[in-house]
Amino acid sequence: MSVLGFPSNSLPTGWFIVSWSHDLPVGEVKALEYFGEKLVLWRGESGEAFLQDAFCLHLGAHRGVGGFVKGDDITCPWHGWQWNGEGRNTVIPYGDDGCKPKLQVRSYPTREWCGSVLAWYEPNGGEPTWEPPVIENYGNPAWFDMHPFSSKVHRIRAHPQMPIENAVDPAHIPLIHGAAEVPRILSTTADKHHFRSEVEVLYGGGRQATAITPDGPIHSSVDMNTYGIGLSMVYWEQPMIPTVQLTGFTPIDNDHIDYWFAQSSIRADGEIGDEPTGAALKMLKVQWKVIEQDFFIWENMKYLDRPSFASLESKHYASMRRWATQFYPEADRAAMVPVGD
Repeated sequence: MSVLGFPSNSLPTGWFIVSWSHDLPVGEVKALEYFGEKLVLWRGESGEAFLQDAFCLHLGAHRGVGGFVKGDDITCPWHGWQWNGEGRNTVIPYGDDGCKPKLQVRSYPTREWCGSVLAWYEPNGGEPTWEPPVIENYGNPAWFDMHPFSSKVHRIRAHPQMPIENAVDPAHIPLIHGAAEVPRILSTTADKHHFRSEVEVLYGGGRQATAITPDGPIHSSVDMNTYGIGLSMVYWEQPMIPTVQLTGFTPIDNDHIDYWFAQSSIRADGEIGDEPTGAALKMLKVQWKVIEQDFFIWENMKYLDRPSFASLESKHYASMRRWATQFYPEADRAAMVPVGD
């Protein structure tokens, strides 16, 4: 069991962010560590991104440290052995072997999504069983660009399921985020890999004006969407400034994650340029602060697989935890559903 108390030693299956797309130009090679493994990420000359276990099957060199791209292949820096995007050896640059095509390094399926590079993780190396969603208004010229202006990544001590449970935990918002009242969950729905929570939030309560409520307090519906354990999209509509927020929770190991964040808002009349200004910039600055306010809780808590819920929260928490079990091994699922559910 994780030292954080999470009831499964297996990391969840699904799509996870491993890089921002703008941080991986053609020919770039990166050494990464996710899913408890040393990894190498590169972008081939075709523009496609590839992720594999790091170590060369020749003599064990880390191909992310000094390795370089030829075509779409990655070349080991020690002896020049080349490996294609499927993980197969394609070139041995000396002797008579030519290559050893039966050698194969583990490869992880990748996708480009909302300005990020996603990798599919499944403990036994299976293929994707679902695709990341199409996000409305991403790339819409009526909206400010999401990248690179808003993009951030934080490395914190947490399990990836801790952040997604915020979608069913409105009671923490007054103490942690300073709201004047506990938000109200309007609905939750679970559909295959997608969990949705709609929450009514009072913004600017008790204050004449704030950066994002200049005309006084506003009740607004916040639409929270989680795709697997690793991806989340949050939407605000009017009377707030229409905004979409991307967050991702990528496990480094059982006790640490990279928390990815990016955001885009609609332009006001007359606003030009790629970088957010006006109300969009104010909303971004607020959310930069808001996401970090939870970190100290996750970094110091113990995850209880048998919590004592208040009656107001038990239904929605139990619904999300039941839904989340599908991303873990079947043998662990019984321990992940609250007692009495």
